[in-house]
Amino acid sequence: MGGAGIPARAAQGTQGREGESLVSVAGYVLPDAWGKDFEVAGVLIADDRERELVVGNVAEHPELLGLCRRKVTATGWLAARDGRLLFTVRDFAVVDAAE
Repeated sequence: MGGAGIPARAAQGTQGREGESLVSVAGYVLPDAWGKDFEVAGVLIADDRERELVVGNVAEHPELLGLCRRKVTATGWLAARDGRLLFTVRDFAVVDAAE
């Protein structure tokens, strides 16, 4: 896992994202779903504009599960689904120092 300001994962490309533009967000990673043993199983990014962006591809970025309450910047694609904003993460970086 990268340190503060170090990208945690390289860019994945734009396959399957025709017609959608990349967006960059900054915000805090928060739990959004829990497993059977109450472990964090899904996350969202609460951005600086007070939106809750549900990470739709957390399986591709499992390190996000361990970053709850940490500030990140992320680049990806946004889509509205079932009344929520689904964020498909391309890459991200932690921007706060570990406490």
